[in-house]
Amino acid sequence: MHYLFWQRAVLREARRQHLRHNFDLVHHLSWGAISAPPLVWRLRIPFVWGPVGGGQIAPAAFRRYFGLRWTPELLRTLRVKMATFTPNLRRTVQESALILSTNPETNSGAKSGRGSRVCFFPNIGVPEQLVGYTPETRPPDRKEINHSLGRPDDSA
Repeated sequence: MHYLFWQRAVLREARRQHLRHNFDLVHHLSWGAISAPPLVWRLRIPFVWGPVGGGQIAPAAFRRYFGLRWTPELLRTLRVKMATFTPNLRRTVQESALILSTNPETNSGAKSGRGSRVCFFPNIGVPEQLVGYTPETRPPDRKEINHSLGRPDDSA
């Protein structure tokens, strides 16, 4: 629900900024999912959506791995399956100049929403120039450090 209110606030601010700067294009780039389409297409300028995901569903065979979280996963699955029938998603897809989908399921969902400009844009993988690359070995006295930017989400 918070995300929906945030979307409305984004649209209001985007309209103000568009009046001030006369944008050529708007690109919605967030953790958005296909089942919660953005509203900024309403600016009536070319709109790029993505990368967007969220079209995947967990197979029933994985139920045992979810434990008590299987019921919330079923509800999410229902939301994802119903999303392609919602007027908001269909309109967002139709008004998009380009949709960048991160997985085949989201790609199919966007196309079933009558999106004709949907491109598969995987968010995982290795650039071709790194295939076959042999990295330098790290001296044994140096530790590996990984950094992540974001907030852990324990709500799932």
